[in-house]
Amino acid sequence: MAVGDFGTILRTTDGGITWKKQKSPVQHWLFDVHFSDPDTGWISAERTTILHTTDGGKNWRIQLQAQEEEVALQSISFVSDKIGWAVGEYGYIYHTKDGGETWVPQAGHFDIDEGGDLVGDVFLFSVAAVDEQTVYAVGIEGHALKSKTGVNPGASSVQTFPKTSSKRICRKSRHCYHRRRGRAFHKPG
Repeated sequence: MAVGDFGTILRTTDGGITWKKQKSPVQHWLFDVHFSDPDTGWISAERTTILHTTDGGKNWRIQLQAQEEEVALQSISFVSDKIGWAVGEYGYIYHTKDGGETWVPQAGHFDIDEGGDLVGDVFLFSVAAVDEQTVYAVGIEGHALKSKTGVNPGASSVQTFPKTSSKRICRKSRHCYHRRRGRAFHKPG
């Protein structure tokens, strides 16, 4: 399985010799794919979206599309068909214990500060669930997290490794780089 821009989902059944485009329920960037078994899989995407399949990727449905915030969920990892995590921009971490029927936000934040700068938690680019209790996440500027409780990576059980302290995404000049859409823009004001 391979994913990409404009909701692209490609599926192979012959080890990558041929690929067939699958129908996607969304038309935005898809970033990562994870299968817990040959039939059960998930795709993490922008706009706080997670897709799910139970037939080996022939058909996909929207499992999460959060309305409160729009962030790119860059990576997804499961240790079973029930327990998994997704991570992304601004330190957002989502967790499920029921195969994705319920996704619980565990961490993440962004805002505009008094100076007009967009600030937020560090971007997370990859997550690896080792077992139900051990989860690793890595992000920008060498940021790395390890949770030994698995259920709540935002709790005091999280071990962080050395990183830089910058959280600024935009500068006061109003010229910003939009990481989700990969282009420059002017922030309001």
